[in-house]
Formats: sequence, C-alpha cells, structure tokens
Amino acid sequence: MKKLLLLIIFLPSLLCAQKRELGTVTIEELKQTKHSQDTSAVAAYLFKKGRSYFDYGSDGFSLYTEVEVKMKIYKKEGLDAANFEIALYKGESDETINFSKAITYNLVNGKIEKTKLNSDGNFNENINENWRKISISMPNVKVGSIVEYKYVIKSKYFQNINKWEFQSTIPVDYSEYVFEVPEFYVYNNHFRGGLNPEIIKEKKDKKITLSNKVRTGASLSTRQGPTSTIEYEEINYIDNIVKMSLINVPAFEEEPFSNDYKNYLSSLEFELASIQFKNKPFQLISETWEDVVKKIYEEDEFGKQIDLTDYYSNDLNKLAINNSSTQDKINAIFNFLKSKLKWNENYGYKTSKKLSKIYEEKTGNVADLNLMLVSMLRSSGVDANPVLLSTRSRAIPIFPSISAFNYVVCGVELENKVLLLDITDPYLQIDMLPDRALNYLGIIVRNNGSSSQVNLSPSNFAKENNTISGTITNEGNVEGTLNQSLIQRGAYIFRRDYANLTDETYLEKFEKDYTGIEVIDYKIENKKDVDLNVNKVIKFKYTNASEIISNKIYFNPFMFFKLNENPFKAEKRTYPVDFMTPMVDNYTMHYVIPQGYEIESLPTQINLQMSDGLAKFTFYIAKNGDNIQISSNLSIFTPIFNPEYYEELKEFFNKVYLKMNEKIVLKKI
Repeated sequence: MKKLLLLIIFLPSLLCAQKRELGTVTIEELKQTKHSQDTSAVAAYLFKKGRSYFDYGSDGFSLYTEVEVKMKIYKKEGLDAANFEIALYKGESDETINFSKAITYNLVNGKIEKTKLNSDGNFNENINENWRKISISMPNVKVGSIVEYKYVIKSKYFQNINKWEFQSTIPVDYSEYVFEVPEFYVYNNHFRGGLNPEIIKEKKDKKITLSNKVRTGASLSTRQGPTSTIEYEEINYIDNIVKMSLINVPAFEEEPFSNDYKNYLSSLEFELASIQFKNKPFQLISETWEDVVKKIYEEDEFGKQIDLTDYYSNDLNKLAINNSSTQDKINAIFNFLKSKLKWNENYGYKTSKKLSKIYEEKTGNVADLNLMLVSMLRSSGVDANPVLLSTRSRAIPIFPSISAFNYVVCGVELENKVLLLDITDPYLQIDMLPDRALNYLGIIVRNNGSSSQVNLSPSNFAKENNTISGTITNEGNVEGTLNQSLIQRGAYIFRRDYANLTDETYLEKFEKDYTGIEVIDYKIENKKDVDLNVNKVIKFKYTNASEIISNKIYFNPFMFFKLNENPFKAEKRTYPVDFMTPMVDNYTMHYVIPQGYEIESLPTQINLQMSDGLAKFTFYIAKNGDNIQISSNLSIFTPIFNPEYYEELKEFFNKVYLKMNEKIVLKKI
C-alpha cells in the first residue's frame, strides 16, 4: 500500500518529466486550441531547456551550449514564433552550430504528420566582423502545429556565456537552464527581471587525461637518433553544477513608453571572473569598463583613424575658423560634415575603411562619420572625444565587454556639460541625438586614456505651441485656424518623419489621424531649416467636436488634441516608463459660440503637479460674453520615470484624460 501511495504521489511529476523530452508529441497536444493558463496566447513554449557545459578534447576545453525547445502555435498571429535567429561569434576560432531533431508536427486526418527542417529554412548572414547570425524558419507551420528543435553551439570563447531567457513574449510552461563548469573557472552571474527561479546546486567528480610529447636527445654510445614518447597525466577536478527552473512563466507584456523589452525579461547571464588551474598562476579575467574602452581606443579602426588629418586639412582651412569661438567652430564643422557626408545606415563603433576613403566617397557607417567629426573638431582646437554606446534596439549591457557597443557619437566637454553630436541624420541639431541612440548612458573616451559615463537623455524638449481660433456652428462643428509651432526636438521629429513628404501627402495623413477634420487651407514653414522652428498654419473644419442632445451642444474644446485614453493601464509596473525625451505641449484656444446659444457650464480649472516636479498639467478657462478663452499646458520634465513613480504617473494621466474629455455645455436660448 505504501509503495502504491508513493507511486501516486510521484506519477504526475514523472509524466511531466516525460513531456519535457523531444519527440513525445501527442494527438491530444495537437488538438489543443487554447493555452491552459493564458487563453489569449498566440503561441507558447511547452518547454525550453538549456545546458552549458565544458568538454575536453584534442584542442583543449570547449564550451558547448545545448538548447531544446517544444512550442505550440495557437493562432495565426503566433506563426512568427517558429522563426528565430541565433547569433554566433566570429574570431580566430568561429563558433559552430549543429541542428538536430528540428521537426514540425501537424494533425492530418487524425494522424501525426512530421515535416523536418532542411537547408531551405536555414540562412547564414554576417552582421559585422565579429558576429554572424543563423536565421531559421521552421517548415509547414500552421495554426495548431507543434514545433520542436534542438541545437548545440560549440565555442572557444568562455568569457561570456550565452544569455538564457526564462521569459518570452509568449507563455513558457517550463524553462530550465543547467550550467556545468569545471572548478578552474569562476563565473559571476547576473539575473534580470522579477521572477525567481528554483535553484539546485550540486557537484560532480570528473577527470581529464592530458597527453604530452616528450623528446629525448640522440645517444652516441647506442648510435640512436632522437626519440619521442607520449606521457599521460590524469587530472581530477570537480564540476560545479547549478540548475535553475521556472514553471508557468507568464508572457512578458510590453507596456507603452518602454525601452527594448529584452532589458526587462527574466533572464540570466554569466561572466568569467577568474581562472585557477592546478599548479598554475591565478588569472583575473573580469574587466572594467575603463579596460574595455581603452582597448577599443587603441584599435586601428578607432583611435588611429581619429589621428589622421591630412585628407581634410585643405577644406578645414577654407572654413576660416582659426580665430572663431569654440561654439562657432563646432557649428561650422558640424554643418560642413553633415552636408557633405551621408550615413549608409550601418551601425558599429569601428570605421569600415580608412577615413580618407570615406571622405572621398562621401558615405559611410556611423563610426566613419562621427569619428571623422571628432578628428576635425580636434584639429580645429576643440576638445572633442568619441562617446561609445549601445542603441535602444539592444539590451543594456550588464558586463563590461567590447561587444556591448554598436554605436559611437561625438562628445564635446564644455563647462561641465557634454555636447553630444551625431551627423548621421541631416535634421539633427547640435546636442541632439536620434531616438536610436537615447539609451540611458554612454562612455566618453578621451585621448589621454581616461573615460567617464555620459547621460544620453536629451536636455532639449519636444515642444509644441498650439493656438486655435474657432467658431462653433449651430451644428456643433468648429470652423477655425490652427497655428502650430514645433520647437527643438519637436521640430526634429516633424522633419525626420515628414520633411521629405509633399504637403499634400502630409495633409492626407493629418486628416487620416484626426478623423472628422477637413483641411481648407494650409501653410508649412521651415520644413528643412534645422535652425528654425517648424511653423504650421492650418485652416480647418472639424465635425467630431460636439454632441447635440435635445437643445444643448456638448463641445470638447481640445477637439483632436484630446487624449483618447489613459496610456497606462497596468496595475503595477516593474520597469521604467521611458518617454525618450522631455516634452511640453501648450494650448491656447479661443472659441466663439453660435448665435442663439448661451454658456450653461464650463469645465473646472485644474493645476496638477507630480511629486519632485516630474510633470504638471494646467487648465484655465474663462468666458467673456460669447467668447471662451482656454489656456492649458502639459509638461513632462524628465524622460525616465522609475517604477516607484508609476502609480502616481498613472493617476496623473488619468486626471489629464478626464479633463481633456470634459465638455463645454451650450444651451439654446
């Protein structure tokens, strides 16, 4: 009886373990139409297992990472989950990958049909000189399919173990990662995200056999030449094993106004800290950011290219700025190079070729352009240095590593402030970075070998001044004029998105975005002059401003500027809100009510302030006979709100939303 009871207790876990093996697909699994925990899921990992371990061979230790995945597709929106990419490092010894058991399962006429992955679904692409990627598209994937695959990566690079993501944008029923490392290697580990895996640690005795060829000299007495023998040595050591697992991991839901979601997934990374072989000296491996950026600066494709000046010296002399102020020198060189060179949309912190060639060809990657800017500014006497960073499309690096950087801009240190310059976009101003580069922190690298962190968050605001003069008609429509001025980053965003469109195309989009508006006439000034504000004058008719109920007009004065919803809906948030830029929206509105109506009620005035002065919203309204005057301001003074401010920020925007949707009530006399 006792044995039977134990069997009943352990039977569920045994069955569960069986399901976590490849090749165990059942008809019941294929028939499943919804995920048991998340019925809205488009796909789910039934399991996702990883194992990294070291094996000793003729070429010494190699690091192997083995991954097994079983995935279910529930909806057509989940088909893309069966397409994935794997990054492999290139160097003296390229990482290699071996796929096996890559199969798509479908239920056809009540039977399981298998489709194996072949070379048609495997694409190899070089990313840059250090990385390539394998793109996989699993075959014959349909709604209801189950996808399985296994791959093993062999690497001679031990410093950073491939990151393991326990969480994904789809649910993960079971995620497991096992790391087996010889005692010679000591690793630091860093865990991201808010989930805590179950951790089991153990040790395992292992041994390796080392062979060594020993040569002996020739012997005159025996008349024998030199000989060689093979000596063998057995080394016993301990494998330190850590197993981490999570069950029923919910899908990561990306909230509005956030940086790359991979910064916040529950994931694990390892960094090699030290090496201590028996009878060998201790080696400290961990690097600081100072070590990393110093190495980068000394590379031929970085610091040495900055030092080259002959190719542009004549053009620099023609600018005639030797006696100019520092600011004037910056302006002249920034504008000269920005107009001369074109970005080819390739990233990287290394130059793609000699900068003299780039200067001649007038096109290059981000390093080609911005390191040339550093060089020319230095030649003119400006204290300019490169600023290394990682773009928003990549996770923020945890460990100091050369591979952490994929972008470089120019930094000029003036009066305890660093001006950030980037000439990859013709519409950028001085001290303004493109969205892709606004990723918290960068590192400025000086030619004297020192370095320090630089805040990449913009100090310039995305600012809008909106003035509306309108007349409300008896039908509740508004006929009027919008004068809009876009300032600083607001002007840049408009130019970036619309400067190359015709006015007609822009206005078509304007009318599509604001349903109910009809543009009667328009004028847009300074579309391409980055030193001026963008000014728009739009004469319009708007038909969605009011509701007429009985003999009353319920009119929303914010019209097409109102918030349609509170963008923050989640109860809690565990990662920062990232607006990317501080912003100011000003509204001045003047309305004339229709003849035969009187003002019955107006929205109340409001003055909202967030704690620590992070944001504010004001709304003032007054009437004067048949005229209504409104002044309102919405200001976000910092681009980043840490999670502890989320509930207050959510409530702040809820009040803004409610106020922007309050109505003026006009009553027919």
